[in-house]
Amino acid sequence: FLLHVARGWRHTTSIYGPAFELVAAAITKLGGDAATLVRMLFTSTFALATAAGGLIVFLRTRSSAATALVVLHPAIAVAGILGGHNDILVGLGLLGAVVLMQDGRPVAAGISAGLATLVKLTGGIGILALAGWGLAHRGRSWTARFAGAAFGLVAFAYLPLGTSGFSA
Repeated sequence: FLLHVARGWRHTTSIYGPAFELVAAAITKLGGDAATLVRMLFTSTFALATAAGGLIVFLRTRSSAATALVVLHPAIAVAGILGGHNDILVGLGLLGAVVLMQDGRPVAAGISAGLATLVKLTGGIGILALAGWGLAHRGRSWTARFAGAAFGLVAFAYLPLGTSGFSA
């Protein structure tokens, strides 16, 4: 697919994390040279992530309105799914982290937030916000377990990449 990339971008570092790079590699390997199939696989991945987010919201709230807000919101449908933005995967990971935090599972929440950050580093903002919530509601020890799991996972995943993983 390099030929489809504008010349000015062909030698730049990816702005995405290793988790998304693995997803993208699997999708492009599966789709081969069929650009339409690859596009459909990416779109389907983001649509399934949106559906998973809607299911989590529904199971948590039993609210059709809250679920509809997640799965039918125009920004998610148009920009996220059709626009091909992997922020939906980041959002799903952070949503999972919120639910796990509310359930009192700091390590699992940290892993979920860490995975979101491994899709795109902007997920780290969510880790900081959730750590702030943890400090306010659960205390230092609990928050340290959450943050240790989240940042530990991110550090472990970026270790083989060295500083090149942060160059973008």
